[in-house]
Amino acid sequence: IGGRRRRVIMQAPKNGFFYVLDRETGELLSAEMIVEVNWASHVDMKTGRPVETGRAEWSEGRAFVVPGPPGAHNWHPMAFSPKTGLVYVPTLDNAWPYVPKRDFRYVRGAMNTGEDFPALAPFARAMVPYCSPSHLTAWDPARGRRAWRVNHDHPVNGGVLATAGGLVFQGNGGGSFSAYADDDGRKLWESEVGIGIMAPPVTYSVDGEQYVAVLAGIGGTPSLNYVDLDYQNDGRLLAYKLGGNAPLPPVRPRAPGQVDAPPLPATAETLARGEELFSTHCARCHGFQARSIGFLPDLRHASRQVHETWDSVVLGGTLNQKGMASFADLISQEDSAAIHAYVVHEALRGPNLLDRGLAWARENLCVPSSWLAD
Repeated sequence: IGGRRRRVIMQAPKNGFFYVLDRETGELLSAEMIVEVNWASHVDMKTGRPVETGRAEWSEGRAFVVPGPPGAHNWHPMAFSPKTGLVYVPTLDNAWPYVPKRDFRYVRGAMNTGEDFPALAPFARAMVPYCSPSHLTAWDPARGRRAWRVNHDHPVNGGVLATAGGLVFQGNGGGSFSAYADDDGRKLWESEVGIGIMAPPVTYSVDGEQYVAVLAGIGGTPSLNYVDLDYQNDGRLLAYKLGGNAPLPPVRPRAPGQVDAPPLPATAETLARGEELFSTHCARCHGFQARSIGFLPDLRHASRQVHETWDSVVLGGTLNQKGMASFADLISQEDSAAIHAYVVHEALRGPNLLDRGLAWARENLCVPSSWLAD
């Protein structure tokens, strides 16, 4: 870096910049944008602080921020090759429309982000239909620039493994597992797994034979609201070796949801209250507008037993051992009834115009990430 060899620490956090620091002194050596960013113009090399553009200010009004909550690089592990000197980063392009809640007040146990989740609900499932929302980015830390990038058409990224044999392995949310040349990103091999991959691969040897293994299956926040799965999201561990010919297990299609909701008479005011409460407390797990992608239960397709024991689950915590905690500290019995009425209303009305419009947009439209950087 700068014509000198240094011992460094490198980091690609969520904010969109790739940092290189002297590991002995902490001196900032480089901080360049690794993806599109609109909330800051650059990093001040003297102070180490980003120079903000003001486009991320949303305390007084809506702001469209790039990158959004998933960040430019999330938890998915990146890799470094001493041979090429490149860092291989699973990067993301995403945006988020922050909307302030005018009457916000702190509530113990709530998310307390200050966002107006009911106002966000119509937009959250759409997000921005990027042409290539995720990618494998090879970053040159010595020159502070991108060496190459492989684009993916799915918003879920996978961790990265770099090997001494000149290969970079990565899975993606579209269900493929690939090996790329570490110097120029050429795809050298691919296995169509059929189930999205987020985990990083690992390599090991047994009796002198090398294997590469990866865990398939989508989880976490992306599996809640960012994608729609038409298959059973079965977790499975896959191991590969040269000459291996074992067949991949079949991917099971996701069964269509069945509606078994009893009609619940409710006023327009009750449904509006239920929608507001659902967006605030429930949507982050069960999907905005009560439309889950299938990772967690879609409440529109809940069993009759769930409907008949609704309060015992929502307020009583009878499914606490399965991860559904009681919300009795945040909502009243009247609130629970309003949420139930809203869920049943959504279940009985079926797919609406918005559902069909979003499905068409995901299939037919995409936005280059560069359009959102200005």
